[in-house]
Amino acid sequence: MKRTFALILALIFCLALAAVPAMAEPELVCYFEDVELHLPASWAGKLLMLPTATGATFYQKASYDRYMQDGLEGGGFLFSLGACVNNSYQELPSYIDLGLSQRSAMHYYLQLPTDYPAYMQDDIRAEYDAMQAQVPGIAQGAVLYE
Repeated sequence: MKRTFALILALIFCLALAAVPAMAEPELVCYFEDVELHLPASWAGKLLMLPTATGATFYQKASYDRYMQDGLEGGGFLFSLGACVNNSYQELPSYIDLGLSQRSAMHYYLQLPTDYPAYMQDDIRAEYDAMQAQVPGIAQGAVLYE
């Protein structure tokens, strides 16, 4: 009886451990006027961030650099962080709404690519795809300051 009880407790403990999520990946945090974006730490060294008038544009560095070698700008576009005082961002062909900051009355959003901007070399393209797949999670984790 004691052995059965001990086995049941051990099984419950193992099931409880399996239910605990793995430790979250460390993050790179980008702070802007009224919003912060939490980017995966795995993006370190793979990301190029260029400032814009209302935020920043984020590129996969490998694609960006390869397209620049070919004389083309904007390759590897992942998303742009933007802000506006009205809802004009809703006219963009592809965006994710981050919300309205009560502090500044600015609407924040991520503008997404409408085409496939990755450099087509297999390893570069695979890296871009992995980064692009994480953009919705970045949008969900965005923090607006109040």
